[in-house]
Amino acid sequence: MIKLKTSFATVCCCLDCNSLESVYIPQEQTIFNLSTISTSRISLPPFVVRDYFMFKLRYSTTSPFVRKVSVTIIECGLENQVDLELTNPWAPDTNLPSTNPLGKVPALTLENGQVLFDSPVICEFLDSLSSVPRLFPENSKERWSALMQQALGDGIMEAAVGRLLESRRPDQEQSHAAITRYAAAVERSLDHLESNTQDITNGFNIGQLTVACALEYLDFRFSKENWRDGRPNLSKWHESLASRPSLRQTVPHE
Repeated sequence: MIKLKTSFATVCCCLDCNSLESVYIPQEQTIFNLSTISTSRISLPPFVVRDYFMFKLRYSTTSPFVRKVSVTIIECGLENQVDLELTNPWAPDTNLPSTNPLGKVPALTLENGQVLFDSPVICEFLDSLSSVPRLFPENSKERWSALMQQALGDGIMEAAVGRLLESRRPDQEQSHAAITRYAAAVERSLDHLESNTQDITNGFNIGQLTVACALEYLDFRFSKENWRDGRPNLSKWHESLASRPSLRQTVPHE
């Protein structure tokens, strides 16, 4: 039997029988950390997660990978369970490496102090907190398709970020070959999406979420190079999602 601390009750959860029941006891009783629950063995009802657990997200307002996590938080209805800590990973005095040894955002700290990184791991963890997965399909075929689209979107963002960072180096230190390589990877990926838009037209899962964040990161950092030119299918698909509240509320900015 596991006890979860609440403001009015302890929710008792038996992992062996997959049952849940609410028992009214004093607030100061046992605290249980969510990270030790095996979500593959038990489905927690949404009210358990949304009312009783807090996490801390280290973030920046420009990172497309942070935006993935931010959109996921909204889609899963967890906005009130996440404390935000604005972090500049490039600041010389940042203590980010003490949280994430990679020195990158996003990084999500759980109640027991465990830290999750990077965005694919954090997004799937957050999605697992719901009794019904919302963004990561359970069906094998649909799941692998969504994960492949996520990988493609992540790849676009990685290439775009790499190109941006390379272009910000002093002229004499820049690698034009690297910049060209990054740009070519983005173009090929966009052309692939244009030719296979049918793969991302149904529903809204982690793949579509990631691709949308990737496209809008290109708008944010490379607005003079309109990715929509010559890609009417992809442009139309993006337009159909652009008004989604989770995307509108997480637009990147300096």
